[in-house]
Amino acid sequence: MSQAWKRIQRRLGIAADGIPGELTAAAVEAALPPAASAEPTGPFDDRTERNIATLLPQVQPIFRDLFAEALAIGLRSGIVPKILSGNRTWAEQDALYAKGRTKPGPKVTNAIGGGSLHNYGIAVDLGCFSGGRYLDDGTSADKARASAFYRSLSIEAEKMGLEWGGNWATFRDEPHFQVKTGLTMAQMRTKIEAGESIV
Repeated sequence: MSQAWKRIQRRLGIAADGIPGELTAAAVEAALPPAASAEPTGPFDDRTERNIATLLPQVQPIFRDLFAEALAIGLRSGIVPKILSGNRTWAEQDALYAKGRTKPGPKVTNAIGGGSLHNYGIAVDLGCFSGGRYLDDGTSADKARASAFYRSLSIEAEKMGLEWGGNWATFRDEPHFQVKTGLTMAQMRTKIEAGESIV
């Protein structure tokens, strides 16, 4: 947590001691635009914390750093990010895959159960909020703001060894970030069955 706070404090231009005190709170408040000032502002909202906790322990620090960067970018753009999804069961993945196919709604994934890195605890989906609105499903202007946010975050994610779904050719998934393993799904399943680490 202290490393995440240090990263945010550096972005805010104040002493980076890793301890969120009155100066940090004041700097965060000053950086927020008026429309976003009543929204959650710091590491980490309950939903984000719950979703990070579902990930493999080895990758949780990476995604905490990613979210710290997301908060810092959000402060500059009036966006409040949240991690909306972490680890998923295969059944949960199958239910998402059914959307737009055998169930109502748009297609949200091309991966069946066992075919997503969410199923292995090494991927997250973020969401962008501003003024109480969920930008990812909003107007075209809202979606453009969210897209610009994800592109900015992807630059930092790349430095952390993460892959961004916005770079995928067949099914672009801008809110999605995952650990690069260099393994196929079959290789990951083999390692897991053997009790070996996939990261």
